[in-house]
Amino acid sequence: MYLARSIDENLTAWWQEIQGKPLLLRGARQVGKSTAVRHLAGQFDRFLEVNFEEQRQVHKLFEGDLDPRHLCENLSLLYNVPIIPGKTLLFFDEIQACLPAISSLRFFFERYPDSPSFWLDVPIVP
Repeated sequence: MYLARSIDENLTAWWQEIQGKPLLLRGARQVGKSTAVRHLAGQFDRFLEVNFEEQRQVHKLFEGDLDPRHLCENLSLLYNVPIIPGKTLLFFDEIQACLPAISSLRFFFERYPDSPSFWLDVPIVP
């Protein structure tokens, strides 16, 4: 069962107004950031969640070229989820565990403006 949160309206508004621009969610651990994104994923045809702490093999995709189209192709192959602009929600969870992935965000926004939606979860650690 999902409990609606005040962030839900903000996430929906962001998606409707600023498609293609990565969104960084920051907050304390275990407050429901990832759950809210997963709930929003129901509005998309496809959802790909990459957890950089749990899935260490994905770090290798970000070691070389950070071309966003190339990265999307490789992520799609690795996870067997088609990444289609406007149809796929791409969620990078715990992105702080992979610094090159953070660097790649700039290229997604600059070179791939119609890229899949990005949601990033970075905890605030006291």
